Amino acid sequence: MLGCEQMLCGVPPATELEKNAEGDITLDAYGTCCIVRGAAIIGCGGGGSPKLGEIRCLRALSEGKKIVIVQPERICSEGYPELDGVVGNLAFMGVPEVIKEKLVAGAELRACVRGVQKMWHGDPSIKEGQKVAGITPVVDGCLDDVYVAPGMEQATADYIAAVTPNSEHQRMVALMPLEVGGMNCIEPLVLAAELGLVVVDCDGMGRAFPEYQMFCPFIYGAPQCPCVLVAPDGSVHAATAADSAEQLERYMRLKCVELGCIAAIGGCPLSKDDLMTKSIRGSLTRCYEIGNAVLRARRANTDPVAAIVEKTDGRIVVRGKITENCIEILEGFSRGKFVVQAFASVDPAESRYRVHVQNEFICCFRVHSNDENDRNPDNLVVCAPHLITAVDVETGYPITTEELRVGQRVAIIAIRADPLLLTPQALPVVGPTYFMPEKQYGFKLSEPVFPNQSTG
Repeated sequence: MLGCEQMLCGVPPATELEKNAEGDITLDAYGTCCIVRGAAIIGCGGGGSPKLGEIRCLRALSEGKKIVIVQPERICSEGYPELDGVVGNLAFMGVPEVIKEKLVAGAELRACVRGVQKMWHGDPSIKEGQKVAGITPVVDGCLDDVYVAPGMEQATADYIAAVTPNSEHQRMVALMPLEVGGMNCIEPLVLAAELGLVVVDCDGMGRAFPEYQMFCPFIYGAPQCPCVLVAPDGSVHAATAADSAEQLERYMRLKCVELGCIAAIGGCPLSKDDLMTKSIRGSLTRCYEIGNAVLRARRANTDPVAAIVEKTDGRIVVRGKITENCIEILEGFSRGKFVVQAFASVDPAESRYRVHVQNEFICCFRVHSNDENDRNPDNLVVCAPHLITAVDVETGYPITTEELRVGQRVAIIAIRADPLLLTPQALPVVGPTYFMPEKQYGFKLSEPVFPNQSTG
């Protein structure tokens, strides 16, 4: 089984994804590698390392499983009864560094699907606990049977197939990534292949964000519950109702920390209207196009960083070397910062850039002194919700938060956020007023910053 780098020698680069008459895409190994790389690039350092997802995806294909991507328009469309239903959304919650060390088995996501399905269809065994801090939890033990140990995957597939729709709640017919970031983009593809479901070409963020309430369907009014959290050891926590997405995030984050800072999370299934009006459409295709651009540049011995910038209409913030890396695990997140010093060949002044991190890369300042708190708003280069990504300066390979090391030669690239993230409704949740509070940064910023041109 070959990874992306090995495949460069043996697979001819494609120019675009092959689609059937309905616009469906059946991924092959090369297409999978493109999506893996593209997802890690627009994942802004978060979402978990793409390497594990790549291995699991390629293994699924080698076993004869199919990964089929359909357009959102196909859900609940006339003439496609097999797609008459709702779409599940899944991801892993926690600290990237822990996920890298502890790994995942995939059984956690399968349990999320089973748990959400049981709650969605009103299983009588589900008992509600007492409401606490805006959350109505499920009584412990009610969902213990949803966890299926690795090697027993068919039990989950049989369970999904056996669920019959009713007038109120349709069955789950497809999956989508909660975010297109690293492993969190890829794992739903693997699970869909195992369950015989399709994947919808959309996601809930258009990138990776550190907190659950930043899921676009929540921002635009989609229901938050039922919601299920499953740890690698099979521990299950769930909520049937939440007063707000922020309270649901706090509740599930606390449970995730208690479970070792790693757990799978599955949210309320989405309707076709949610997909069409509240999600980021075409995100998997975008990941493919970015990854394909990088692999083609590598094959042609041209600059992969320039290929990323051209494909995304991005901006190069700096090409240089990481000179500081101060990131630690705090409150269930990887938090801190790292500094990149520009190459003298690109910037004779060897300017320094400080990137602030909360699982993902949140904002980037040009540093004019060694002052730890140098956060002059005039020096802000780019900030969320716009995307900040780090890639190897020679290969274009994305570098996630847990893979940052002093001495790495990197390019920091800024990419514009999807319009759904830039509305007055979204910015208070995913913009600088949330990530860069005035009390902490010393200035108030209501609109996100994006560079006018590349500087590296």
